[in-house]
Amino acid sequence: MLNIQTEQRYNEIVENYSDMIFRIAYQYLFNKYDAEDIVQEVFVKLLTKRVIFKDEEHIKSWLIRVTINQCLDYKKSLTKKSTVPIENMEIPFEQKEGEILEELQLLKEDERNILYLYYYEGYKICCSATATACPPSSSAAAVWARPSAGSSPPIPTATA
Repeated sequence: MLNIQTEQRYNEIVENYSDMIFRIAYQYLFNKYDAEDIVQEVFVKLLTKRVIFKDEEHIKSWLIRVTINQCLDYKKSLTKKSTVPIENMEIPFEQKEGEILEELQLLKEDERNILYLYYYEGYKICCSATATACPPSSSAAAVWARPSAGSSPPIPTATA
């Protein structure tokens, strides 16, 4: 069992997972500043909840789930905000990675989230589906199978 009650352990978790949380939040919200806010909210929850974790994978899964929930809550509260066309959005990634993320934005939310967790965070499809609360038997999870050893994974593309 891992406990994060020490400042050093908390700082290690922040150091190890901040980038992952930011990327997940960004791919949900498509806004750098909102994603940064979500990162802060997730780490505040980590401090206030005092969760005892079984292992590092449990920490990562918990952080992903809390990040997704925070993003969904934030999206629910956006009813008063105006939207910005995707062409006007800043993508804080390298060009190739940004192009792939732009393509991911064209997919349905369930498909996009599962593919993001699979390709960027290294989760298996069934684990990605679990983390996103999408059943592994859904079309989003069933479309993508893990590539065979030695082959390169397909680049996800949107179809019209």
